[in-house]
Amino acid sequence: MNVCPECYYTGNTGVCPECGSEMIPYLDDAHDFEEFRRPRERRVISRHGGTIIRVVTVLVILMLLWFYTGGNIMEAFLPQSGRVFPEDTEFTVKKSIILTSEADGSDMTYDLYLPEDNDYQEVLDIEISPPGTMDPGNSLHIEWEYDNVPNGQSRRIELNYTIKTKAKKQKMDSSDSGTIGDIPQNYIDSYIAPSRPETGAPDNAINGQQWWNDDQNVWTIDPMNPEVQLKATELGQGKVNVYDLVKAVYDWTRDRWSYSTAGGNLKTCQEMLNSESGDCDDQSVVMISVLRAMGIPAWLELGVLYNKDANSWGGHGWANVVIPKGSSHIIGQIDVVNDEFLFRDPWRFTEYIDDGDGYDLHEYYTVFHVSGGDGNFEVKYHTVAYEEDGEIWLDKTTPFVGTEGLVIAVAVVALVYRRKQRIQQAD
Repeated sequence: MNVCPECYYTGNTGVCPECGSEMIPYLDDAHDFEEFRRPRERRVISRHGGTIIRVVTVLVILMLLWFYTGGNIMEAFLPQSGRVFPEDTEFTVKKSIILTSEADGSDMTYDLYLPEDNDYQEVLDIEISPPGTMDPGNSLHIEWEYDNVPNGQSRRIELNYTIKTKAKKQKMDSSDSGTIGDIPQNYIDSYIAPSRPETGAPDNAINGQQWWNDDQNVWTIDPMNPEVQLKATELGQGKVNVYDLVKAVYDWTRDRWSYSTAGGNLKTCQEMLNSESGDCDDQSVVMISVLRAMGIPAWLELGVLYNKDANSWGGHGWANVVIPKGSSHIIGQIDVVNDEFLFRDPWRFTEYIDDGDGYDLHEYYTVFHVSGGDGNFEVKYHTVAYEEDGEIWLDKTTPFVGTEGLVIAVAVVALVYRRKQRIQQAD
């Protein structure tokens, strides 16, 4: 009498008819054999059939987990890399402006633009001391005048801003983007129209070509610069939609210049083309010039950026650009020096957005005026309160998080199991 070692089938055959395993002799005496009882019957599947069912089971479990975790199943087991930001912040920051006379009888004037609500920030409160004089045509534009200030004396202005900000990814790619012909006409008219009288500019100034005149009497944003025109043509080769054009200009700017605040004053487009480095708005000026040369409206956004590690604040500039998307468009946020493409971090607030008038933009940069003497000014920031909530990842990568990763994971499980079975059979 033989017995199957797998399912305990008894009989005189050499191969078990139940599961296909090789039968072995039952060596005990007849009395003990009569007492042998087959365990509770169970369905036995061949080795290959069992492996397939186990792989399918693992696949189904992974697919369910994939569905319920939104495709992030691997993040629970594998390390991620990238940059993480708070999703929301709320802070109170004190801005102190100190005006100092350097000659008897100096008349000093300081003006600034106050932050206002937008898609990324909510201004909860602003305290101003002393109150200053509001511009009748713009309630966000405040001016302070101090006449006949003795040499060595200072005047102090303090503002407390309480603001809520939020991080936001602007999700789109090449497949979402329209062409330059899809850009709304009002943006073309504001930033790159063929011609429009420019306040303070010569008669031959062209809107979008020559913008505002800085202290060197040269144009800063300059899309018609021959080098800019050449670069725009080069970067635009083979590209049709606006997203691809913008990304190409962003990549070129990021790779072309290193970050440096040396010099202090805003560089013109030509100065940047002749240099190897520039700060935030210097690099934004070049990027905007090339984008406008392509026919894509782009402009400066200016404000204040928080360095959490150093608990410090400082003036900052970045670019806005129109990108058509479907039947609408987005205003892309691009901070080239911080490697933020179509992303807005929550550690900044906006004070001024270029409206297309080069004279107004020039005025934003010339906030301090002195006559009848001499003087200087200093701006300091102090964090009064700061809170943050949530997190949002930028440039996040996790090994094997795509569909290919799921297939690879299942294949690895199957191979490991098969290898284990072969080892057991060899033993």
